[in-house]
Amino acid sequence: MLVTSIAAAILVLAPPALAGKPRVEVPAGIESCPSADELHAAIGAHLGREDYDRAAPPIEVRVRRGEGDTGTLVAEIAIGATRPRRIDPAETCSDLFRAAALSIALALETDAPPPPPSAAPPAVFPDALPRDAAEDRAVVTASALTSIGILPRPSAGLGVSGRVRLTRLVSLSARGLWLPEGTMPDGSFALGLKAAGAGACIEPFGSRTVRAVGCAHLVGGAYSVMPRELPVLEGSSRAYVAATVSAGARLRVAGPMHLEAALDAHVPFVRPTYVTAACPEVGFQAPFVALAMWLGAGISIP
Repeated sequence: MLVTSIAAAILVLAPPALAGKPRVEVPAGIESCPSADELHAAIGAHLGREDYDRAAPPIEVRVRRGEGDTGTLVAEIAIGATRPRRIDPAETCSDLFRAAALSIALALETDAPPPPPSAAPPAVFPDALPRDAAEDRAVVTASALTSIGILPRPSAGLGVSGRVRLTRLVSLSARGLWLPEGTMPDGSFALGLKAAGAGACIEPFGSRTVRAVGCAHLVGGAYSVMPRELPVLEGSSRAYVAATVSAGARLRVAGPMHLEAALDAHVPFVRPTYVTAACPEVGFQAPFVALAMWLGAGISIP
């Protein structure tokens, strides 16, 4: 009799599970309880992965009868070192285990470590960026230009310029311009101008695609005279020598292609005068300061 009582009091232990799998303790006399493997499978179904036990802490489920009511069962769940939690009473051991599996799964999801951070975006390598306009070794630009004051009336013409970089900021520069004809307001004669010059430019600031450009040149050339209504005294070609200062900007538009705009101020060192042979005389003399506006397109050489 004593041996039977002792045997009834001994807990029936489920076979030891692998590390992390639940361990189940069920007192003798309580039948139809799922095994530890079945509980493990139910927890895995809730979590959506059967290998949860690889990272899970030790799990223990202890089943006992409800106090004062032998018809119900309760369970205590211990997960790792956390304080045991109690499952509400159930009529059958199967119902109790279903509730225990859900409770364990929720606890494991709550205590799961955060997912690893997503991979950092790929680095943007310098080759993927547009080349810095300040690194162009040479620039060649063809322009349309308009002059005010160089000829007897505002005149359109063509220009070409080129620069070779010495440093990141400073370049040597050369340019040429052609103003084919500017007619006197009364139509008595017309003047044209061909000139070229050399100097230096600076690109003091800007972005990868836009650079400010300032230049200074010494320009020399010759006027050409075209009589119309009246002959011109001393109507031969005369020298044109001037210092020019310009300010503008260069914009990279696609690949090596760029647009460039600039405004020149011309200060002539010689100011030849052209006068008609008629009376009253009609003449033209270059002013102390004249302007030329450039707008062109060209290529940059890396």
